[in-house]
This record gives sequence, C-alpha cells and structure tokens, in this order.
Amino acid sequence: MRNPAWRPRLAEARSSRRRPRAVQLLIFCGLAWALAQSCSPRPRDAGFSPPPAIKGGAISPAPPASGRGASAIDLRIEDLPGEPLDLLARSSVDSCPICAEKLRREAFGLLEETYRPGRILTTTPTVGLIRAEGPDNELTPETFRGSLPSLTFRFHTSSNRLVGIADHDLTEAAALEPLTATLDSTAFHGTIQIVGYPYGDGTSFLWSASEQVLQVQCKVLPSGQR
Repeated sequence: MRNPAWRPRLAEARSSRRRPRAVQLLIFCGLAWALAQSCSPRPRDAGFSPPPAIKGGAISPAPPASGRGASAIDLRIEDLPGEPLDLLARSSVDSCPICAEKLRREAFGLLEETYRPGRILTTTPTVGLIRAEGPDNELTPETFRGSLPSLTFRFHTSSNRLVGIADHDLTEAAALEPLTATLDSTAFHGTIQIVGYPYGDGTSFLWSASEQVLQVQCKVLPSGQR
C-alpha cells in the first residue's frame, strides 16, 4: 500500500516534467517573433533618404556643398541682402549680449545662403561696382556707397591677398588689368564669383562690428567667363 503522503510529491514531479515543455514553447514563440521582426522592411532598407533642407518654413532641395553647382542660381549685384544687414545693424546697438549674438547668428545663416562659395554675381547696366572706402581691392555696389552697414566685395591677387585664400581663387591678370583701368574713371561692369575663406564669420565673409562692414571674398572673372 502506497503512502498517501507520496501523492502530492508525485503530482509535483509530474508537474515539474511538464514545465520544460512550457518553457520550450515560450522560447519558440520568442524566436518566431524575433525572426518576423528581422524580416520586416525597415525605412533604411526601403530607400530612405534624409529630408531636404528647410528654408523659410518651406521645403527646398538641399544646396550642393561646393563646386560650380553652387552657383546654379546667379545673383545681380544690386540684389542686396537687406534682411541680414538689418539684423547685423541691430546686433551692433543691442545692449543685451545674448540677444546681439542671436541676431548675428541669424544674419550669418541668411548670408550663407546668399553668398556661398561658387555663386556668380553680375552687374547690370544701371548698377555697377566702384571702389569702396578702404583697400584698393575692395568693391561696393555704386548705389550702396555711404550706407551703414556697408557691403564690400574683396578680390585677391598674388601680391595682395588674405591668408587662407586659395591660389585658384586669385583674380587673374586678364581680369585685373581692365578692372583697374575702369575703376579709375567709372563703375566696373562685369562678373564676380564668391570664393571660400576658412577664417571668416561664414564660409566666404567677414563681419566687422566696429567698422560696420560686411566683407565678402570674391574673384573677378575675365570678360565672357562664367
């Protein structure tokens, strides 16, 4: 005759033999779920690409980083950057250093869009370039003389250049000679190209708060060259 005390132990033993099957079932379900997740397409695998750049609240294609493609949309010399110049003027008189810095950063961001390296600027029959009140190699739109903040375009030569301006961004003699002769008597009409400058407030420009001058680095192109 079996001891009745064995019955609970027997039931427990039978239950313990069933437990591994339950654990195996859970492991199998977990593996099946993981396999299903690994097989489902992810955004990256489905041809995902970063969103385009956002400008002014509207979505526009991201601009090329450098090269001739950056000048796909040319500008006229007379198309002055009114908004960033106004922001820079306000930053110069703002008594709050944090507010002034915020205004400058906003202005520099707008200027990066306008004067990125590689962009082409052309004069028009009514607005040319004249010598600025400064170094001989600084030009300013003739309708902008005497305005503050002032806007100048500085070109560079082998004998008069800022440290950091690349050799291929120097103005060639073919463009320099007619430019110099023209500026002695009248406004220059032609084409300039924005060039990079690694030590500025932006990729191509310098801002002097004390002198209220925004200086953009450029290269004067020979007549007929684009």
